[in-house]
Amino acid sequence: MPFNCLLWHCLQLGEGVKENNVRAIFQKEKNSSEVILIFKTDHPEYKKRFAPGVVSDFLFYYRNLANAHGKVYLVFVELGGNKGDHSVTQLKETVKKVTDELKKISLFEATRCYALVVFSGGSGPQGIDRFQREFNRDYQTKLIAKHKDRVDLRDVFTFE
Repeated sequence: MPFNCLLWHCLQLGEGVKENNVRAIFQKEKNSSEVILIFKTDHPEYKKRFAPGVVSDFLFYYRNLANAHGKVYLVFVELGGNKGDHSVTQLKETVKKVTDELKKISLFEATRCYALVVFSGGSGPQGIDRFQREFNRDYQTKLIAKHKDRVDLRDVFTFE
C-alpha cells in the first residue's frame, strides 16, 4: 500500500483517539526525538486500497530517532466497546495484512508489532489466552486486552 495514501487520507491529528466511548493515547515525551503517527485503518480509503473486509480502528507508528538502530513499533488498536471476539478478529485481519506486506519488502525484522483491544462494556474477548498465543505464533505480535475507558500505550507496552 502506498504510504502516501495513509498520509493523505488516514493520518489523525493529536496524541490519542476515541471511539465507542473508549480512548487510547500515546503522548510524545517532552524534548524527545520520538515520532508518533496515528492512522485510521477503519477509513474507507484504507479499506479500498489495502484491506477490504474487517479491519481494526487505528494503527499507531512509533520510532525514536535518537536510536539510529532502533526498531519501528506498530501498535494496532481496536476500541471495541462491547464487541468481544469480533474486536479480536478485526485486529487479526489488520495485523495479518500489514505484517504480510512488511515481509514482502523485508521490513518485518526491523519492526515490532503490538495489538491492543480495549473494551468498555459487556464481556471482553472469550479465550484471550488462545488469541494471545495465536497472535504471537502467527504474527510475532503481542496481544493485550484491557477493560477500561482510557488506555495509555506507554502503560501497556515497552518502547525502546
